[in-house]
Amino acid sequence: MLALDKAVFGSAAYTAEQWRDELANRSACVLLAQTATSGNAEAFVSAAVAGDELEIRKMGVIADCRRRGLAGKLLAQVIARIHGIYPTVRRCLIDVAADNGTAIEFYRYQGFAEIARRRKYYANGADAIVMEKILSVV
Repeated sequence: MLALDKAVFGSAAYTAEQWRDELANRSACVLLAQTATSGNAEAFVSAAVAGDELEIRKMGVIADCRRRGLAGKLLAQVIARIHGIYPTVRRCLIDVAADNGTAIEFYRYQGFAEIARRRKYYANGADAIVMEKILSVV
């Protein structure tokens, strides 16, 4: 996970300790996509439940594997898994850097809408756009 995260996010990747904590978190779900032939890691998503909310904490696809639908599939799978375990989860949230137009458009396409903005949220001073997707209640 650490190597894949670094390949996607560079200096903004989680540390080894952060990944250990994430993987040990009982309310978290971490999914990894690998190539069928080589087993090389291509994409990941990490999400966790807090109350009646599912938070996408981190999601990434290595550059050579983008635009193949991996992110959409991982997002759908993590939402389905969490919603199956925690059927009272009513919404899914994610913070997206305001200067990451590609990610913002991806999440809009996936049914997310902007609900708030966190000023100067990221280390580089960029704002975060808080996006929400309402989930059906079982």
